[in-house]
Amino acid sequence: MPVLLSVALLWVPSALAEGDLGGVELIPETRKTLWTLQQAWGEWNQAFRASDREAAQTALDQINSLSRTLGMQRLPDLANAAVALGVEAAQGGDFERARWALEAARSFDEARPESEFAESTILRLQGDYIGGVSSALRGHVLALGMPLERTLWLNNLQLWALYTLLFTGGLFVALLMALKGSAVFYDLARLFSGVLSRGQADIVAVLILLWPVVLPRGVLWLILYWSILLFTYGSRSEKSVLVALWLALGLSPLLLSYQQREAQLALLPPTRLVDNMASSRLYGSIFSDLEVLRSLAPDSPAVTELAGDLHRKLGQWDHARAIYTELAYDPEQASSNSATAFTNIGVYHHRKQEYDTAASYFQRATQADDELAIAFYDLSQAYAQMFEWDPSHAALARARELDPDGADRWKDLGAQSATESAIPVDGSMRRLDEIRGLMVDLWRPVAQSKEPFDLLRRHRAFATGLAALILALILHQARKQVGLKARQVPRVSSGLADNKWAQVLIPGLASGEEESGLLAFLGILIPVSFVMVPLLRGMGYRAPLAYEPGPWLAIGFAIVSLVVLGLVRTGLVMLSD
Repeated sequence: MPVLLSVALLWVPSALAEGDLGGVELIPETRKTLWTLQQAWGEWNQAFRASDREAAQTALDQINSLSRTLGMQRLPDLANAAVALGVEAAQGGDFERARWALEAARSFDEARPESEFAESTILRLQGDYIGGVSSALRGHVLALGMPLERTLWLNNLQLWALYTLLFTGGLFVALLMALKGSAVFYDLARLFSGVLSRGQADIVAVLILLWPVVLPRGVLWLILYWSILLFTYGSRSEKSVLVALWLALGLSPLLLSYQQREAQLALLPPTRLVDNMASSRLYGSIFSDLEVLRSLAPDSPAVTELAGDLHRKLGQWDHARAIYTELAYDPEQASSNSATAFTNIGVYHHRKQEYDTAASYFQRATQADDELAIAFYDLSQAYAQMFEWDPSHAALARARELDPDGADRWKDLGAQSATESAIPVDGSMRRLDEIRGLMVDLWRPVAQSKEPFDLLRRHRAFATGLAALILALILHQARKQVGLKARQVPRVSSGLADNKWAQVLIPGLASGEEESGLLAFLGILIPVSFVMVPLLRGMGYRAPLAYEPGPWLAIGFAIVSLVVLGLVRTGLVMLSD
């Protein structure tokens, strides 16, 4: 929170106006707009702290007007700063000013999950816990709708599922040992009964069962070791579960490596730039992120067009036109990509009231891509300004044929003036998959050694899982050879199934007694999943949210779920009598 509050006092426009721009040149008009935006934010901040609602609203209107002028309507840094001020005000008991801040945050960027999380905190401070839960849930939905946050959350979910599965597997093995451990112990003691006394044979059996605990991470090795010993004593269902757990253990490093690579790719500055450009968000490091992307892919037309679109959105049309001209006449460009460049050059001339020149570029765009609806629409607007009604109507009819909804939307966007009636096209946004694919190629893992020792070291988890399966099969066959294949020994825990509280408190016990391995595993998995829910946020990579509600929602969900599960289990046990 202190870091976020510092943002409320010093925002990025000052840095953009005179700081590190990553090699991107800003024209004086753009710098002036950024400076004015910085000053307007300072005025809003001052009015907010002075509880001057009228002055705050005036500054807010100015900020939103300037952001529309820049062409980047969403200001996530300002939204997050307003959120921080709102929470600070609520913590001081001033809930009215907290509401002002939330309104400002949503006007800066209406789709930020931080605003919902902050509202959740404010509502809880007011005693509205149901409203707080509702806002927190909306915040999570918004977070999942954002590319970076969604990628990190899904990767963490994969990691959570893997750990939950393996932890459940460990408890499943412990349950099997509780139910079948006496049989394993009896058989081990019997092997040495011919050469040792009964007491000595029992001691040796115990040592054989427990020796892995002396190893580093001994509990993990003990569980794996027990699963191998128990394989031959299990039913077909129990054996299937054990084999599946060994496979999960063996494949887990591959899954972890993949999800780590995906998360790191999502956190790269160029990926952040692409995602924010797609949603028209202006943030502090946008220019430096662009320079990183251009340095990684200096010859990529898609990246070049992205730079042109950014200049255009900031009102730097001369810079943008130079880039679009380079792209439009690039012989290696696909015609559909040249069409977007021609369209934007035409919009440049249209805004200068050079309608004849604009129409010629729009015609080139329609020839390069006869399905680019916005090019036909812009052509109709250029003809209309020259009072050439027949070709204007024909072009407009073609635009409506290709994109009926788009034609109405573009008409609303260009209704401000005749010179702005032609609508630019975000060509780079049509090439997002190309840019993302480029990033994937640049982030491709380095080829690794294929020497046997290196392969074994990198895939030791898979080798361990495979070795567990092989050893289990060998022990299964050996047990048959020594005549231990059909011995029935009373289980130490057999009386647990008759204890009602044991059936309620020990998940999977009843199914384990019936040797239904899959049902026993699922019986353990459900409560373990609830217990693991609060750990979901801390696994893997944290989503870079400026404000989060904390773990209370996850902890509350876990507690309520476990209580409900306990009541259901108690009811089922009672009804079974």
